[in-house]
Amino acid sequence: MKLSTKAILITFTIIVPVIAAIFYLNEPLNVPRERKPNLKLKLKLKLPSLPPFEQKKKEEDKLEFPKRSPTTVVQKRAPRTTNKKTKTSPTASPTASPTASPTASPTASRDKAAAVILERGRKKRKPSKVSIKTPKQNTDQPSSIESYLNSAAEDALVDKIIAGFPAADECQDIYFDFGSNLGVQVRKWFEPYKYTDAKATWLYEDLFGVGFVHRRRTSCTFGFEISPRHKPRLEHLQTCYKKSNWRAYFLDFAVGAVSGEKLTVYGNPKSRMEDWGANVMGSELASKNSKRRETGTVDTINIANFIAKMSAKYKPKQIFMKMDIEGAEFTGTLDAMLKANVLCSDVIRSASIEFHANMFKQLDLHEYTDIYGKSVKSFQKVLSTHAEKHCRDGTATSFISLDDESYIHDGKALPENCEPFPI
Repeated sequence: MKLSTKAILITFTIIVPVIAAIFYLNEPLNVPRERKPNLKLKLKLKLPSLPPFEQKKKEEDKLEFPKRSPTTVVQKRAPRTTNKKTKTSPTASPTASPTASPTASPTASRDKAAAVILERGRKKRKPSKVSIKTPKQNTDQPSSIESYLNSAAEDALVDKIIAGFPAADECQDIYFDFGSNLGVQVRKWFEPYKYTDAKATWLYEDLFGVGFVHRRRTSCTFGFEISPRHKPRLEHLQTCYKKSNWRAYFLDFAVGAVSGEKLTVYGNPKSRMEDWGANVMGSELASKNSKRRETGTVDTINIANFIAKMSAKYKPKQIFMKMDIEGAEFTGTLDAMLKANVLCSDVIRSASIEFHANMFKQLDLHEYTDIYGKSVKSFQKVLSTHAEKHCRDGTATSFISLDDESYIHDGKALPENCEPFPI
């Protein structure tokens, strides 16, 4: 057993490799083995010569062109060095302001952020159903108020007030707010991004078709409020907006048919509803409401004369009027506006008038309601008949239903460059 194992080992370790070598070399063991040729050297191929034109191109490709001189190289811009305090370039003018660029100014950044907020509110709003008739641009015929202005008596109070307003080219659009209360509706005009769920915010956009940034630069608002309680606040708001060059003006006059009358204001200074029922309708109405009492006096202004002269001075693209004067619309105010033709589309494009039906039961207003009715719809019928005869293009002011009592207490902070409202 041991011999057979040794024989097997000898066979596989010596005899088998020898036999394999003999067959591999195919020659006897005693013949010296020749060296195999180098296959890499024998595989060199001789390529045919190229045509003359390709040969010339080949030679041109091998040419080494001289490198550009340093003067011909386009110089790179020197690294920008900024001053951390001023953030201005050293090459900039020394008088240049760091906020000269609108994209770098804090105001532009705030406006951009405000526009984003407003856009979010725009996506949530319901589609608008407001339709306004655009007046015909008929310049051949005189304005609807021209005949009134030529025959109107002098009004020193109106002339004095208008003289203190901006220049004629600064109010391309005008918003009259008769019955401003806290001035919230005017704030929705200039700061709509703070009141995105208010009806008035989107009404302004539908009517004027421009963004709030453009409105700030080109429009003017004129508010009237008779309550002495709100006078300090409205004066503060006007001063605040003036710092930003926003043209908002508030006047403590009662609108009426004549100027210069002294009327008693009745209101409730302790009202939780911001005294929004303050009026000049007389002691009879106040006696029926035990909470109302005399809170001061106020002068009246001829509203028809005021609107006509404002329209003649500024010639705005559009005028919007909001009227909420607690029943005073029937004490000759609407009658005077009709006679002056200011309720024509070429003067006041659109308006929102609140008719106070509660006054009919408490006061005898038949002298006016028998002519104009007790609602906006009945008044519109009278107005359309009047417009066909007296308005330049036969079109009356478009009336809009706007009963936006949102944010009655306001509650929104003023712009950063203003102090808070006085308590």
